[in-house]
Amino acid sequence: MRNKSGNSTLNMHVKYWESIDEMPMYHWQKCSDGFLKYVNVNLIDDETGNQIQYDKLYDQYLARFGLSKQFERYMKLLQQKAKLQCLYVQTNKRFKLTEIEIVDAKIERLNVNFGDGKSIETTCLHLSKWLGYKVNLKETTVVEYYTIIQEYGKWANKKE
Repeated sequence: MRNKSGNSTLNMHVKYWESIDEMPMYHWQKCSDGFLKYVNVNLIDDETGNQIQYDKLYDQYLARFGLSKQFERYMKLLQQKAKLQCLYVQTNKRFKLTEIEIVDAKIERLNVNFGDGKSIETTCLHLSKWLGYKVNLKETTVVEYYTIIQEYGKWANKKE
């Protein structure tokens, strides 16, 4: 098997991050941005192996932290819109277009919230200020980072 640079990867032992408990957040972010070579310690381009390992790690993430309520709401709205679009095609009732526009407006409101999301670096600055020490993405694991985020959210909700 050959990597993108044409070098054989058969003789190279690929050491993957086995758990989100050990994987640095910096590597997780790179994988989330599409650079799956960061799923392995040696940064070897092995598309198939890297994708399989990323899927395993993402399953661990979902099992531990789940989907946010906001994302679940977003997915339900997309499903509702698709159903309304199907009904419009089947019935040709113009009122369905109005219902679709209403759902679109709700989706757009959620998109604004998603779009308002801060970059991970900006989030780290806020977390560092809250914690009183610098959060280093290359040293902080995925689990530690998302646990801090959860705790910060609890603290912020209590404060309101």
